[in-house]
Amino acid sequence: MNAKRDWSDLLNPVLVKEIRQYFHNYLILGLTWVLLVGLLTFMVFVITTVDKGSSVNGREFLEMISFTILGVCFCICGIAGQLRFAAERGTSELDYSRISPLSPGQIIRGKTLAAMIMAGYLIFLTLPFVLISYFMNQVSIGEIFRDYLFILFVLSLYSTVLGLFFGVFGFRWMIGLYVPAAMLLLWGILVYCICSDYSAYGRGILDIEEIWLFCLILFFTGLIFVWTLGLTRSAGYNRMHWARIYLSSLVLLFPAVCFCVFKHENNWIWRVLQFCFYGGMFGTVIMALQSACEKDRPPYHVLRNAPGGWLKRLGVFLFIDGWGGGLLLCWGMLLLMMLILRIIPFFPAYFFVKNAEGLTKSGYGFIALSLYVVFFAELAIRLRLWIKVPGWISLSIVFVLLGIVPVVISNVGGWYWCYDSIIYLINVPMGATNYADHRIREIYYTGWGTALFGLLLVGWPLLQNFRAFRQIGKEKQNECEA
Repeated sequence: MNAKRDWSDLLNPVLVKEIRQYFHNYLILGLTWVLLVGLLTFMVFVITTVDKGSSVNGREFLEMISFTILGVCFCICGIAGQLRFAAERGTSELDYSRISPLSPGQIIRGKTLAAMIMAGYLIFLTLPFVLISYFMNQVSIGEIFRDYLFILFVLSLYSTVLGLFFGVFGFRWMIGLYVPAAMLLLWGILVYCICSDYSAYGRGILDIEEIWLFCLILFFTGLIFVWTLGLTRSAGYNRMHWARIYLSSLVLLFPAVCFCVFKHENNWIWRVLQFCFYGGMFGTVIMALQSACEKDRPPYHVLRNAPGGWLKRLGVFLFIDGWGGGLLLCWGMLLLMMLILRIIPFFPAYFFVKNAEGLTKSGYGFIALSLYVVFFAELAIRLRLWIKVPGWISLSIVFVLLGIVPVVISNVGGWYWCYDSIIYLINVPMGATNYADHRIREIYYTGWGTALFGLLLVGWPLLQNFRAFRQIGKEKQNECEA
């Protein structure tokens, strides 16, 4: 006799479990009641102030409620989610990746969606209090939905994903790292948006740099999400393929977002190409640093399950664990950005002269920064193979010896070309283009030389890794033929 099924059987089991835990947790329910009583008390205070003849700023009222709800969502979605996920990962009997056939994607998506449902429940539960700011005649309905609903959902998603990232390691004490890390990363993104020239592209749309700010928040949220997916898998499985796919797609994802925002403007092509370089730089730099910290080869059974044929296995080689595939993808993105830079002069009718010059300079700067970071990653891989240390240690040594020390020595010794070049590369993401055109080109072409030299240093180990990868493919083919 078949068991009776209901609609909840069609949902993600992790989602159902998480929602039940949220609403059966007395601490979370108590925090919700404290929030509602606090907002009610605050509303009574505001009404009393208005009755006495004092004026209340509706925008300040909305901001105060928004910060209060954000703090509660941070505690419930971020901190509570991190503690619960860490407790599950730290106990093998509770870890869904070990005791159930659910994939890491189902586990992380279920936890993320449950946290966002809880955040939506809290946000819409307090929406009547927020609508009071509209009747103060200083805030429009559009600003309420933009500044309250959208911002709170984005920041709740950010805190949830970051909490799951710190919980995947299985240590509850990492909550002490999660809270300052969430604050510092958000503060760093905010400062960067204020200082960056590219944040000015959002003016005229929202009157402030909100587009640039929330695009970067969503970018880092997606990056942390794919890292969490990889870490949820056991060490014997392919962990890096989602991160590789995500970082490779940035060269198209950034300009796609830019097109959606600026498609009604006359110079949207120039902005799209600008963000194409920017997304390519972000993807190449992070993938190079990630590759420098990866292991040499993927697990053996992952290689054996790869498809036959050297061309198909090359495609698999690019997206599985091991620094070789990540390094080759970095070079593919570098060549793609160089190709885009080379075709810009062939379409002068689509750009103003000033825009074309600025776009070319920005392209040179973005590619140059990516080249030097790839060179550092190649040196870190070569150093790790020589002295047998973890990747992050060799990468730190390379950055200190070739990044920090040359700045000090060149500044003291009067080697201004070296000092100016390093300072220029540091300022590239901020939009600094106040260098002479010939100096930018010198840095750019020197970057190609250094990156090619680093590729020669790791060329033989890279070839050995791919030959071993193909050899396993030949063994598999021979077994099938036998």
